Amino acid sequence: MNPETFYHIDSLIRCGREIAADKDVVSFDLFDTLFIRRIENPDIVKIPVARFIAIHANLLDISVPWLHVDSVRSKYENAQRERNGAAGPDHEARYDDYMQEMLEEIFGDKLPEGFLQTVADYEMDIEKSVLVVREPFRAWLRELHDAGKRVFIASDIYLPSKYLKELVEWAGLSPYVEQVISSADTFEAKASGAGFERMERDYGLDKSRWLHVGDNPFSDGLRPADLGITALVLRDAREKQRKMIARDINLAASSKVFWRGRNLHQLMLPLEAENQPRDTLYTDGYNFLGPVVSYFIQRVMEHTMHRRIQRIYFLSREGWMFQQCWNRIEPHLNPVEKFHQTSYLHVSRVALAQAACAIKGLPRHYIEIALLPAQNRDFRDIARVYGLDLERLRPWLENVGLTEESCFAPIFDDFDEKDSHALDYLLAQQDFQDEIKDQCADANHALKLYLEEQGFFDQLDVALVDVGWMGTIQRFLYDAVSDRDDRPKMHGLLMGATRGVPFPETEDNKIEGLLYDANRFEFAPSLVTYALDLFEDACRAPRAGLRGYRMNGENYELVFRKADDAAALSEQAQDAYYQPLRQGMLDAAEAFARANSVLGYAGFELKYWIDFILTNRMAFPKADEVARLRNQSHLDDYAADRKPPAAIAKRERAALWKKSAAALRLLPGLRLKYYFAHALRMLQK
Repeated sequence: MNPETFYHIDSLIRCGREIAADKDVVSFDLFDTLFIRRIENPDIVKIPVARFIAIHANLLDISVPWLHVDSVRSKYENAQRERNGAAGPDHEARYDDYMQEMLEEIFGDKLPEGFLQTVADYEMDIEKSVLVVREPFRAWLRELHDAGKRVFIASDIYLPSKYLKELVEWAGLSPYVEQVISSADTFEAKASGAGFERMERDYGLDKSRWLHVGDNPFSDGLRPADLGITALVLRDAREKQRKMIARDINLAASSKVFWRGRNLHQLMLPLEAENQPRDTLYTDGYNFLGPVVSYFIQRVMEHTMHRRIQRIYFLSREGWMFQQCWNRIEPHLNPVEKFHQTSYLHVSRVALAQAACAIKGLPRHYIEIALLPAQNRDFRDIARVYGLDLERLRPWLENVGLTEESCFAPIFDDFDEKDSHALDYLLAQQDFQDEIKDQCADANHALKLYLEEQGFFDQLDVALVDVGWMGTIQRFLYDAVSDRDDRPKMHGLLMGATRGVPFPETEDNKIEGLLYDANRFEFAPSLVTYALDLFEDACRAPRAGLRGYRMNGENYELVFRKADDAAALSEQAQDAYYQPLRQGMLDAAEAFARANSVLGYAGFELKYWIDFILTNRMAFPKADEVARLRNQSHLDDYAADRKPPAAIAKRERAALWKKSAAALRLLPGLRLKYYFAHALRMLQK
C-alpha cells in the first residue's frame, strides 16, 4: 500500500474525509502538519533559549556566551542520540535528560533549584510564539471527534509528550484528541516504524482501520504504509514557497544588517487563518506605524538599561500608546531581569505651563513658546496658555501702555516693535512677576502633591518618554519642580526631537530623540517632520486632555477638558476614526516583540529597515494613504481659535501631506520635488 501525496491542504482533507469514514482511528503528525512555524528552521528556537540561559548564568557571575550554551546543548543532545541509536531502532533524544546535563555543566554547584523547569517554560513560550495552528485541520479534528473516531497526535521530536500536550492544549486541540505521543518518551519513533507498533500495542489499534496524516514522505508516508496503515502525506506547495522566502531573507539577514529588520517584519506577518479581512487603517497601523513605535520602545528599553535608569514615566496623551506598546514588548525582550518600573503620568503643556510659572514667573522665552502657534498673537493668548487671570493683570498692562489685544507676534500685520519693548519692560518688574507666581501657586502645589503620590521625588534618575518635539513638556516640568532639592535627574527620551526652540539642557535635565534628533544628521528619520501631527494623533490617548492641576482643600485634583465642547467632540470623532489604526499598532507591538524574542536583534540592527519604512511611507506615500492617514481634526491646546495669517496658512497647505489626492495622483514628480527640497534643507543646517 503506497501513501498518497497531496500538495494542498484542502485536497488532502477532502480525500481524508472519504477514507476516514471507514476507519476507527486517525493519527496526525504535529509539526508542519497540524502546526506550521513562522520560522523556516525549527532549530532557531534554541537560540533565544541559549540567550536566556546565558543571561541567568551571567547574573550568577558565570561568564558564558550564548553560543557556548548552544554548543553544549548540541553536545549532550547528539551524545544521547548516539547512545539511543546504538541501543534501539531510533536515534532519539529526550529534552529533560540532555538539558539537565547541559545545565549542570554550565552552572555547576550554582545551578538554581528547579531551573530546568524555568528553562523549559521559556522554551515553550518561544515555541508558542512561532507556531500557528492550521484551521482546516482543527475543523477536521473536531469532525472526527464528533463522529466518534479515535484521534491521536504522534510526533518524532526531542520534547516529551507533556510538552506537546501543553502546545496542543494552547492551540485548542485537546478536546478532540485521545492521546498525544512523543518519540522522546520511549525512544521509539515513527521513522523506524517502532512508534506506530508501540501505539498499536498500547492503545489496541487495528492497522487496517487506521489512517495516518503527516508531512514527512518517509516517517509519515512509506513507513506507516509498509505496516498496513493508510497514509496521506501533505507536501504543501504554498507553505514550501513561504518557507523558501523566509529562508532567503534569514540568510540575507545573517550578512547584511538592512535585512534584519526585513527578517523581523517577515516573522510579524499573519499566517493562514490569522489573515482576516481588516480595515485598511488597521493594516497601516500594523505594517507602518506599529513597527516604528515598537522600534522606538525597544530603543527606550535599551537606553534605560544601558544607563541603569529603572524608573520610567510615560508622559502626556501620546505616552498612553507608548505605555501600551511597552507592556506588550518588554516582557518578551527582557524575560530575565525585571529591571524597570513604569507608570503613566498625567501631564500636558498647558497644565505644566501654569505650574512652572509659580516658580519661574513669566520669562521672555515663555512668551516666545506661547506665541509659537501661528494662531496666537496677543496677551490674551499668553494668559490663556499659562492659565493667568487677565483681569488681575490688566493694571500692569495699562501702566506700560499695553492692552490685552496688543500684538506680540511678528507674523501678524499689526505687530508693533514698541509693544514688544513695552512687554520686555513689564516682564522686568518684580511685582508683576510676583503676581504671576501668586496666581499659579495653587497649580504648582497640586502638581507636586500629584508627583509625590507617583513616587517622582523618590528617584535619583527618571526617564521621561514622550513623542517630542521641542521638549516643552519636560521644560515646564523641570521648571515647576526646580525649587526642590530632591528632584530627580530627568532624562527625556523623545520619539523625535525637532528642537525648534533650543532646550536648556543641564546635567540634570536633558532630552534626546531616539527615532529622530535634529542634533544628529540622519536623513531618513528626519522625514517624520513631513507630518508630525500624524504621530501625535495616532498615539494620542482616546480621552479628554489634561487642562491643569488645582487644590481641593488639602488634596489635589486633575482638571480635564470638558467632554462636550466643540474641540472635544471633534477629537472624539477623530479617535473613533483612528481606532482601527491604533489597534493595528498595538497588535504590531505584540508581533514585533514575539518575533524579536526569537531573533534577538538590537535596535541599531533594525534602524536601517525603519529608515526604509519612513522613506517609503512618509516621503513617497500613495495618494490614498495620505487621504486615509491624514488627521481630520488636530487639537493644539496652545492655539487660539483664529485663523493664522494668510501667508502662514498658505505655507502649511503647501506641505506634501496637505496636498489633495488629485494633486498627488496627477503630479508624478511632486514627491521627488519635496524629497530633494527636504534634503537641501537638511544639508544647509
